[in-house]
Order: sequence, then C-alpha cells, then structure tokens
Amino acid sequence: MRQRITVSYELAPLTTDETPQYIGHRLKVGGASRPIFTPEAIRLIHSYSKGYPRLINIICDHALMSGYSRGVDRIDEKIIKECGRELKVAIGSDPSEEKATPPAAPPKKESAASLAPAPSADQSHPWRGALVFAGFLA
Repeated sequence: MRQRITVSYELAPLTTDETPQYIGHRLKVGGASRPIFTPEAIRLIHSYSKGYPRLINIICDHALMSGYSRGVDRIDEKIIKECGRELKVAIGSDPSEEKATPPAAPPKKESAASLAPAPSADQSHPWRGALVFAGFLA
C-alpha cells in the first residue's frame, strides 16, 4: 500500500532586519560579489513585499532585469518604485481593505462584423515575410 505524505509549511514574513540579509544571501548564491541594492531600495522592497520572501524575489527579479536593461551598477529606490508601479504593488496596502471592483457592465450586442474572425498575420501583412528575408540579405 502506498501512502501519500503531504507537507505544508508557511513562512512568516521577514522582518526589516532579515530582509537585507535574505536579499544579500540570494545575491551571493547567485554569484554577486558586492551589494547591488542600495539600503533605501531594500527598505522599499521590504515595504512593498511586507516581508514575504516570494514577493521579495519577484520585486528583486524585476528590478535586476530593469537595472540590467539600463546598464546600471546599483539598484536604487527609483528603480524599485518603477517596478512597484509596473507590478501594481502599494506601500502598506492591505488586500482586505481594498475596494471591491464594481460589477461588470452588461454585455453589449455585437454586430456580425465584430464577431467575424480577425485576419491572420499572413493576410493582414503579406509583406512581413519579405521584409524579414530582406533583413537577412542586408
């Protein structure tokens, strides 16, 4: 007889002192040899994530990609704020306090033209393949 064992564990949020240590450890494991996030950025990451490691990881990953694409050596609070806007996080927001979304509007009657399938990529831009091919020749 096979038994299935399930294990469940919930991590408590990290404190403001643990968050920089956690981020530093993750960067070190990833091969970083120096601090990448400014102290202000780390404080903002903690505020946005409320200390939850999964959210810290998501925000840091987004910030690292953003910083890499800009060619910066350090991730500052400006980049973290931009990531927060892009990820739609709010400082200190409590999901239970957020306003409920208003009910959806009743569906509109659609005309036959709007229900027709959209043209495929090949039909709408027949020249696209030629441009790509010309790019390879140049």
